[in-house]
Amino acid sequence: MENKSGGQSWLPKMALGLDIAAAVCFLLGLGCFYTVILFPLSLLLFLATVVLPFGAIIAGICALCLGKKEIGAKGIAMSVAAIVIPVVTIIVLVILFSTGVAYIRWM
Repeated sequence: MENKSGGQSWLPKMALGLDIAAAVCFLLGLGCFYTVILFPLSLLLFLATVVLPFGAIIAGICALCLGKKEIGAKGIAMSVAAIVIPVVTIIVLVILFSTGVAYIRWM
């Protein structure tokens, strides 16, 4: 299969885009959360916020498996960033919840 993007794969860009899309979905879900009519949409956006980083990690790993010739140096950096961003986010959240700085309020 011929690559028409000048020899560079689109997979690293997609992996990093999935991380950015997760942040955008969170903000949109937060905005829709307070309106009655858009509440179901906010739940779908929050679900996408949880699922999209897993897709980004998988796409980043797949992009790294392609090799440097296929994705280039920028592609390697984007793939590593797509893997590291969700992992660091989860580690920071676990630390914040365990130390009591952030907590989940049940109403």
